[in-house]
Amino acid sequence: MAGVNHDTAVEIARRALQAFGSPAMVWHVRRLDRPNGAYYLIVFGESQAAEGVAAIDDESGAVRGAARLYGRASPIAIDNLRARELADVPPHADAEMVWCPCQASQSPLYPFWQIRIHGSSVFVNQQGRVFTELTPFGPGGSPHA
Repeated sequence: MAGVNHDTAVEIARRALQAFGSPAMVWHVRRLDRPNGAYYLIVFGESQAAEGVAAIDDESGAVRGAARLYGRASPIAIDNLRARELADVPPHADAEMVWCPCQASQSPLYPFWQIRIHGSSVFVNQQGRVFTELTPFGPGGSPHA
């Protein structure tokens, strides 16, 4: 497949999770660790009673991760407006959903917000923590120097 659109990504995720008939919430997530890398994050169900989540590569359509949630809260707990509030930036600041393995998130199923203002970035993860820089994780899950 040469590029997967939003609707195709939802159908691939539906089949992977067998989430037929459930409403889908979709975010496009840019990979910070891979040039031109991105995926669709798709959550099925309601925000407080999600059925499943899947990450679908936006180029190949491959399932890059999936999990059944069995009625738990969506992994996307922070929207772009709340992320701006937590980062203490104006509401017009540029906010984009991004991911790379780091202290902010170790799983592509939990992307975070990159908020750009005045030539710099801050990051807000789904737990509401604000990071001024992203520290990668080394072997064993600990930050490396």
